[in-house]
Amino acid sequence: MPLSTNARTRVVHLVDSMIVGGRERLIVEQAAVRGPESTSIICFQEVGVLGEKLRAEGFRVDVAGWGQGLRASFAWRLAKLMREHQAEVVHCHHIISHRYGAFCARAGAGFRRRTPRVFLTVHGPLDLPNGPRGQMNRRLMRRTQVVTVSKEMRGVMEQWLGPSDAPVQFIHNGISPAPYLNLPAKNAARAELGLPQDAFLIGHIGRIDWAKGHITLVDSLSRIRIQFPKATVVMVGDGPLRGEVEKRIRALELESNVILMGERHDVPMILAALDVLCLPSDKEGMPLVILEAMAAAKPIVATPVGDIPEMLDQGRCGVLVPHGQLAALDRALLAMAHDPERAAALGEAARQHMIGNYSFEAMVAAYEALYRGN
Repeated sequence: MPLSTNARTRVVHLVDSMIVGGRERLIVEQAAVRGPESTSIICFQEVGVLGEKLRAEGFRVDVAGWGQGLRASFAWRLAKLMREHQAEVVHCHHIISHRYGAFCARAGAGFRRRTPRVFLTVHGPLDLPNGPRGQMNRRLMRRTQVVTVSKEMRGVMEQWLGPSDAPVQFIHNGISPAPYLNLPAKNAARAELGLPQDAFLIGHIGRIDWAKGHITLVDSLSRIRIQFPKATVVMVGDGPLRGEVEKRIRALELESNVILMGERHDVPMILAALDVLCLPSDKEGMPLVILEAMAAAKPIVATPVGDIPEMLDQGRCGVLVPHGQLAALDRALLAMAHDPERAAALGEAARQHMIGNYSFEAMVAAYEALYRGN
């Protein structure tokens, strides 16, 4: 339900592009609650499919043209757009957008109202720079309201920043369980998606890059299919590592056991079709797909990185596999295949934990309080 008019601070989100990803989906969901009168988006590089979706719903989504011309020219274009959007709050979603967004907001020239307040949400692990660039980022961030979605990253940011004007805040991600509560039966979902009915489907949903463990999962599949030939991995997403993943699939002769679905907009339906979600990541913050799988009552196998252990209640509603222990990952996936009753119980426990602890409404309320300066 949209927020009441008197709760609406004019917020402009700065993001690289509105591709299909966790942070971008959160922006879309938050925008839907706030409405186009109080929310707009400036993309640094491209609109992306989710940006086009927001445009179709009446939101203003602009592209500032990162990489087009000198950096000074880009800063001028960005400042002009921020003035046009009448920003009261500039909410940045990665470190480069913050660097330029904070500078342009504090330059302040031409803003009709007071200088916009600047927020930075840290959605995952950062490579925090040192040297002159790191010092500049640190100075800008010390006057920024920094928010992390991971308690681990809050500690990292507090140590890196040192004393700052605004203490680092922690607001965990939240989703509405509604789209995941009345999903079709597994066989019906597979028929809808054209997925094999008799396979043991292991899902991986997320951007295909080095941190997400796609190749680790492919390697695990090559071993577990010896004991469980019907094991099949379904990968949803795209990214810079896709070519390497495809190369590994061919090298291990797994073409008939891995389904690459690319970017999708029907994650609830895909989750309904899966037997288990596996996220063997090297690094994470608070992955949205874990919450989505929990809401869909799917059993989860994941590495204990970022806030995943807390999300899975320290392993009480999911299986945590030590990072780098490949045999343990194999055993966890085979256990799910051989004991569907235990898998179902873990999935239901995950749903109840998610509903009780990761409310979308609580997340939105926490951000609104910060936007209003409370």
